[in-house]
Amino acid sequence: MAGWREAAPGRANIKSTTFHIAYSNFWAPETLRSLARNSLREMAAQEFKASGPRVDAVFYLLDALRSFRDKSFQENQDMTFDIGMLGRYGLDIYDHSTQHVLRSLPGVFTALNLICIMYTGFKLIQPEMDLGIDLSREYEMAERLAREEDED
Repeated sequence: MAGWREAAPGRANIKSTTFHIAYSNFWAPETLRSLARNSLREMAAQEFKASGPRVDAVFYLLDALRSFRDKSFQENQDMTFDIGMLGRYGLDIYDHSTQHVLRSLPGVFTALNLICIMYTGFKLIQPEMDLGIDLSREYEMAERLAREEDED
């Protein structure tokens, strides 16, 4: 099949094959591409939580809490939705080299940083929303650190 790549001779790697279907230039129906993107998101979420709380995520969430504290509801919503729109086609939380820029927030960010900002934003805007990645333990840790900062 044109455009099909295997990770190793004779053995297909599900993750790289799924990524290839979702993001390559060869033709595939949009429904297949969408399924592949959703599968990648689910695999990343499972891998993310497999090793316990992520300290880097805790500090990204803490920075997001600090940032949202100083902004209006509308600014928080704009920032959160801006990231949501950027993430429609997937953000690779394991890629620390790719930097993203937002129109609503100065600076450059990794995908994990953006996911943490978006997670925090939705916790403030619409707490019950399922974002497809569970950062609840990290978020609780970040909230605890933020409260300790406020007490000092």
